Amino acid sequence: MISVNERIAWLAGIADGEGSFFLTATKRQNGQPCVKYSFAVGNTNLPLILEAKQIVEKITGHQLRYHMMKLTPRHKQGYLLQVTSIRDLVPLCQALMPYLIAKRQQCELMLQFCALGKASGNQWSGQDMESFEKRRVLVSKMKHLNRVGRFGRDDEHLPQQETERLTPTTDEETVRSARRLAEVAETTTRIVH
Repeated sequence: MISVNERIAWLAGIADGEGSFFLTATKRQNGQPCVKYSFAVGNTNLPLILEAKQIVEKITGHQLRYHMMKLTPRHKQGYLLQVTSIRDLVPLCQALMPYLIAKRQQCELMLQFCALGKASGNQWSGQDMESFEKRRVLVSKMKHLNRVGRFGRDDEHLPQQETERLTPTTDEETVRSARRLAEVAETTTRIVH
């Protein structure tokens, strides 16, 4: 029998690899600033999503729904599990925190955001600019942590020599671009004929 801690550790591994913590600053139609927040796990493996859903429901004590993602040609059907309320995000983050590695800082920022106070639905909005600025700082930090480097990786965590070694030279970029153009041309030719 798998223990509760083992199931939460498994979920933390899924969160590290497939999950995302989001904080996004925007404006409502009436011009009021607002911040949307969520935790999401997306995958094409439905049993994985259902297992994650079951564990999150045990942690939060609330039922969740998963959604089918828009199907695109030549891709498998994807599924998305989202947690979009502060009342569920707090216990989820607290449960995952001891086991997270890659997403630990994002989880900490989400807890800091939740500690700033109530929100309705999956967003905080208000006219109090001081409160908005506190949240906007966290949004900025989350955006920075979630940003992927120019070449599809997060360069900040690599030593300088490794970053330089992995950064393509202009000649390498030209070769890659030419190869990609040739692949696209070949694919287009196959489709047309």
